[in-house]
Amino acid sequence: MSTPNFDAGVATGVKFMWKSVMKTAAKLLNEFLSLARNPKEAAALFAEDGVVELPYLADLGMQSQYKGRAEIASLYALLLQLVPEWEFRDAVVLIDTPERAFAEYKVDALAVATQRPVEQHFLGYIHVENGKIKLLREALDIVATARAFFPNGLADIAQPEAQEKMHIDGGPIGIAVLDDYQHAALSLADWSSLKPWASITIFHDHLAEADAVVARLKPFAVVCVMRERTPLTRDILQRLPSLKLIASTAPRNASIDTDTADRQGIKVVHTGYTSTPTVELTWALILGSARHIASEGESLRRGGWQQSVGDDLSGKTLAVLGLGNVGREVARIGLAFGMNVIAWSQNLTPEHAAAAGAKLVSKEALFKQADFLSVHLVLSQRTRGLVGAEELSLMKSTARLINTSRGPIVTESDLVEALRARKIAGAAIDVFDQEPLPPNHPFRTMTNVLATPHIGYVSRRLYETFYRDTVANIRRWLEESSTG
Repeated sequence: MSTPNFDAGVATGVKFMWKSVMKTAAKLLNEFLSLARNPKEAAALFAEDGVVELPYLADLGMQSQYKGRAEIASLYALLLQLVPEWEFRDAVVLIDTPERAFAEYKVDALAVATQRPVEQHFLGYIHVENGKIKLLREALDIVATARAFFPNGLADIAQPEAQEKMHIDGGPIGIAVLDDYQHAALSLADWSSLKPWASITIFHDHLAEADAVVARLKPFAVVCVMRERTPLTRDILQRLPSLKLIASTAPRNASIDTDTADRQGIKVVHTGYTSTPTVELTWALILGSARHIASEGESLRRGGWQQSVGDDLSGKTLAVLGLGNVGREVARIGLAFGMNVIAWSQNLTPEHAAAAGAKLVSKEALFKQADFLSVHLVLSQRTRGLVGAEELSLMKSTARLINTSRGPIVTESDLVEALRARKIAGAAIDVFDQEPLPPNHPFRTMTNVLATPHIGYVSRRLYETFYRDTVANIRRWLEESSTG
C-alpha cells in the first residue's frame, strides 16, 4: 500500500471489495489501535522501519503488512475514512513533521487525510485511553493538553520512562535490587530483617547501557540480580569499587564475570531453583501455538468466532533438542500426549534418551522428522547459532519451533526469514537475542509467532525461592562481615 492521498474513489473501491465494509473496517481499526496501547508503542509503529501486521487483513486474503511511516499512516487514514464515526477518532493526536513536532490539527480526521498528503501529517499518533480520552475531549485547548503530557514533543515519547524505584531506610550498607519488573520483591520475601545493617533500593526498570548501570550501582555494596537481566561484565565490575557482594538468583549466572569478581574480592552467592515453571511454560507455548490460542482469544474480543484450525499433538513427533533437566521432563509430558518423542544433542547417548522415553536420532533426522521441535540446551560457544538456516530448511512446512532456553541458540535472522517465507508453520518463543525485546522487532507483529517476554522462570513459587534465598544469603554475609 503506497498511496498517501485518499479520495472518494479509493474509499469507494475498498467498499466495493468489502461487502460488510463498516463491520470489517471497525475490526481493522480496533486491531490497529490495539497495537499501540501507549505513546511509546505508537511512536515505535511510526518509525521509518516500523512494521504493522494486521492478522484480520491476512484472514481476508489481503495485504496484511505495512512498512514505514507513510505507508502505515496511509492505512490508518484509510481506516478512519471507512469508519468516520469511530468513537476513538477524537482521541487520536496527529503529529506533524519533526520541525513542528507537536502541531495538533483540530479538524476532522477525514478532512486531514483527504485534503493533505498523509506523509506530511503523520509522524506518529497517540492513542489515549479511558480517563485520558475524556480529558482530551473536554480540553478547551487540545494542543496545550498534548504538550502537558509531553512537553518536549517527540523527544519525550522517545525517552524511557522515568526511573522507578522504592527505597527502604535502614543501616549504612546500600543494597540494590535490580529489574523488579513486577514489583514483586517486597511482597515475596521479608527484607525487614536486613534493616539493622542496610538500606534497600529496589529498581523496577531496566538499564541496558553499561555507563548507566555503573552510574546507578556505584553507591551500593550489595547488588541483587534477577537471572541474566542485567549482565555484570568485566567492564562494569571494574568500575564498581564499593561492590562487595553479588546476590544472584538460580545456581548459575553466565552473565556475571566471576573471574573479575574474584580478582576484586567480590563474593557471588546463588539461590535455589526448579525448572518446573519452564517445563510448564514450554507446554503452554506448544499448545498455544498448535491451537492458535492467542489469536483466537484476540479474535473473540473483537467479536469474531473460530478463525483457524488447530493442529493435533497425539501421533505427532516431538523433537527435543537437548535432553537435560528441562528437556527430559518435556519429553515425558510429550509421551502423555501420545506423541512420538525423538531427541538429539552432541553428547546424548541411546541409553540416556531411552531413560527419558525418547529415541536418539541424528541431528539431521531430528529436524526432518519434527512436528514440534523444542530447544533445551545451555547457551555456550558450542551451542550458539546451533539452529540456523540450514537446520530450519530441513523442517517440514507444517512444523513449529519452540524455544524456552536461550535466544542465541537459534540464529534469529534465519528464523525470522523462515517464518516470513512460511518455510515452517510457526514458532513459540520465550527468549531472545536482545532482552527486553526492541519495540520494532518483527516477533512482536508476525502472525505465525507466539512470543512471551522471557517468563519461563516467572512463577510465584520460584520467585519466592529466589527472593527469600537472596535475603537469607545477604543476611548471612552481613552477619559474617560484622563478626569478621
